[in-house]
Amino acid sequence: MRTNGISSADGTPEDTTKHTYNQAFAIYALSSYYDASGDTKALKLAEELYRLIEAKCKDEYGYLEAFNVRFEPEDKDKLSENGVMAEKTMNTLLHVFEAYTELYRVTKKPEVGDNIRFMLDLIADKIYNPKLGRQEVFFDRTWNSLIDLYSYGHDIETAWLVDRGLDILDDAFYHKCLRPITKEITKNIYERAYTGHSLVNEAENGVVDTTRVWWVQAEAVVGFLNGWQRSPEHPEYLEAAWQTGITRVVLPEFDAMMETPQNSPHHCYDVGRHTLASLKEISPDKVLRLTMLLHDVGKPAVRITDETGRDHFKGHEIVGEKMAEEILRRLKLDNDTISQVKRLIRWHDYRPVNVAKGVRRAVNRVGEDLFPLLLKVQVADTMAKSPDGRQRKLDYIYEIRELYEQIVREQQCVSLRTLAVNGKDLIRMGMKPGKEIGEMLNFLLEKVLDEPDYNKKEYLMTLARRRLDSLSR
Repeated sequence: MRTNGISSADGTPEDTTKHTYNQAFAIYALSSYYDASGDTKALKLAEELYRLIEAKCKDEYGYLEAFNVRFEPEDKDKLSENGVMAEKTMNTLLHVFEAYTELYRVTKKPEVGDNIRFMLDLIADKIYNPKLGRQEVFFDRTWNSLIDLYSYGHDIETAWLVDRGLDILDDAFYHKCLRPITKEITKNIYERAYTGHSLVNEAENGVVDTTRVWWVQAEAVVGFLNGWQRSPEHPEYLEAAWQTGITRVVLPEFDAMMETPQNSPHHCYDVGRHTLASLKEISPDKVLRLTMLLHDVGKPAVRITDETGRDHFKGHEIVGEKMAEEILRRLKLDNDTISQVKRLIRWHDYRPVNVAKGVRRAVNRVGEDLFPLLLKVQVADTMAKSPDGRQRKLDYIYEIRELYEQIVREQQCVSLRTLAVNGKDLIRMGMKPGKEIGEMLNFLLEKVLDEPDYNKKEYLMTLARRRLDSLSR
C-alpha cells in the first residue's frame, strides 16, 4: 500500500502515512494503464488495492482518511489547510468514487458497482446540502458536517466525476437521483464562483477567498464543458469553457467562431455568440443541438469583407458540412448522427419558394426525415439574428411549415418511396434493368412533384409508355 511518498535523500521514508486518497489514485492509474496496455499485472495490483481499501480503510459509515503503517487511524489533520480534524472528507470519498468508477469500467465486477452505489447514496444523502445547493466538505465519523466551507473547485469537480460515474454505472435509478444534483451544482458554481473568466477558491463562513488556485481552474475547464454537454440549454457553460481555454484543445473550430465578426445588417452578434444564442432557441435533441453548434462553423474560413465593410460568407454551408463531419468523427459520434447533422448544415440556409410545389421539391431535396427538423433549425437560427427583419423571416418559415403540414396531411408524394410506380412495374412494361429505370422513375416523380394528383399508377404508366415511344423515334 502506498505511503505518502515523502522520503529522504537515501530513500528512507520520512512520512509513512497511508492515505486512502493516495490509494484511490493508484487504483485509477493502474486501471487506466491496464485498459491502455492490456497488462494484467496492473489490473491485479488495482484489484489488490481495492480489496485493501475495503478491508482496512472503511467503517460501516464510509471511507476513513489516513492511517499509520499498522493501519491505525491517524488523529492529526492530513488533507486540510483549514485546521479541521476530520475523520471523513468529501474529497476522499470523491476520489475513491473516481477510482472505483475506472476499475468498474474495465472489469464490470458487480461488487465494485455496488460500492459505487454506496458512495452515490452518501453523496446524495450526506455530502450534498440541498438547502444550500452545495456539498459539505469535512465530517465526523457519522457524516456530521464540521465547518461551513464551500469548496468551489471540489463542487465543479464532483459534478463531472459523478456524471461520468453515472454513465459508466448505467443504473437508471441513480441517474434519476443524481443528475439533478450535478446539474444544480454546476449551475450554482457558474452563478456564485465564476468571475473574471475563472473560479475563485472557496468560501468559509460566508467569506469568499478570491485566490485563483491552478487545480480549481483545471476542474472548471472540464466541469463547464461537461455541464454544457449535459445541459445544452445552458450555452453559457460552453462560453465559460471557451474563456477558460479548453475549447482551443477539444474544439478549436469554436474558438475561430468566437473570433469571427459578422458585420451585416442580418446579424447582431459575432459568429460564436450567434451560435450560443441559437442554441438557446433549439429543442433538447442531440442532432438539433449539434447542428446549431456547428451550423456556421464554415463561416470563419469563407469570410470576405467588401469595400463598404460588410461581411459575406458565401458557401459557408458547404464548407461547414465538410468541417462538421471531421469534427463529429473526431468526437466519436455515430454515423447516423453525423449524417443527419451534415445534411441539416448543408441545407440550413435553403429557402424554397413558398408555394406547395416549391415545398414538395424542398422536402424531396432535403429528405422527408429531416425537413421538419430543418424548419426548427431555421427558426432557431433566425431568432439569434438581428431583430430588424426577424419577424418577416419567421413569417416566411411559418408559411413553409403550414404548406409542409398540408402536404403531410394529404399524404402527397414527395419521393420515390411513395411514387405509385416502381422499377418492377417498368420492367414488366418491357423496360430493361439499368440506369434507364432510374431516369424514368425520376421523370415521373418530377411530374408528381408539380401535380400530386398525377400519382396514380395507371396514369404514370401511360406517361412512361409515351416517353419511351418518343425516345425510340
